[in-house]
Amino acid sequence: MTDISRTDSLHQPPISSSNYKLSTGHDQAVAMDSMYHFTRHIYDLTRRYYLLGRDQLLDNVVTGPNTATLEVGCGTARNLIKLGKRSSTGALYGLDASHEMLETATRSITAAALPHNNNPPIMLRQGLAEELDGVKMFGREEPFDTIFFSYCLSMVPTWPGA
Repeated sequence: MTDISRTDSLHQPPISSSNYKLSTGHDQAVAMDSMYHFTRHIYDLTRRYYLLGRDQLLDNVVTGPNTATLEVGCGTARNLIKLGKRSSTGALYGLDASHEMLETATRSITAAALPHNNNPPIMLRQGLAEELDGVKMFGREEPFDTIFFSYCLSMVPTWPGA
């Protein structure tokens, strides 16, 4: 089961027992949720030509035993699922500002039924790229082996900080 956590000003309960509260950028997360509320259902189909070259990027990501890969702006988890199908032993992580996209990602990961030695096969968290903290968000003391941004950097208002 993929784990997504959130706490927001609407006091909606978290999806799982672990919480990661956005320390800043609440408005940015709300804006992303609004943007993707409906389009997330057709996102991968409609973005194909905007994202030319991302499969080549994924071909160059090294996954396998003892590797940890993070996608910032993971959206529907399309890229992480492709990596998970390629290797069942590496740890995969996804970060996205939009809770709406992460709900879609969770369903997509479950539907993909990834053969994976890690539980969950892909760990998802809601948060901002500028606030990336492997320990707070993912409980990870070690650095990630690979961190990639496939499309989201243009959506980050303070992208140099990401």
